[in-house]
Amino acid sequence: MTFTPGYTDEESVQPENIQSSETITFSMGANFDQIPFPQYYINGHSFSSSRSQFHARPNEAREYVLINANHNAHPFHMHVNRFQIKEMGSELSREEYPVLNELLDFDENIWRDTVMVPPNGRARIW
Repeated sequence: MTFTPGYTDEESVQPENIQSSETITFSMGANFDQIPFPQYYINGHSFSSSRSQFHARPNEAREYVLINANHNAHPFHMHVNRFQIKEMGSELSREEYPVLNELLDFDENIWRDTVMVPPNGRARIW
C-alpha cells in the first residue's frame, strides 16, 4: 500500500527529499476570564478545529518541527499523510521525569499518524 507522500511501508524519507520545513509551536493560556479554559494556541493563534493552517501537496516531503511549550505531553495527529519521527527531545531531565525514557524511545523507520510531543520538548517529523 502506498500513501501520500508516495512511500511504501518499507521506504523512508531521505533528507534530500525534504522540500520545505515549518515550525509549529503548541502553547496554552490560563486566563480564568476567558472561555474556553484553558486556551490552546498554535503558533500564537487560538486553536480552531474549523481552520487548517498547514497543507502538503501530493508527493511533497515536508519537515515539521513540533514545539511543545507546555509542561504536559501534547499529542499531534495528521490526517491523510503519514510521517516518520526523526528526532525528539525535552528540556526536562530524564532522571527527574523517568516517564520521558519511554516517550523518547522511538523507531524512526516506523510510519505514523500520531506523535506524542514531550513536555517542554520537540519532535521533528518528515
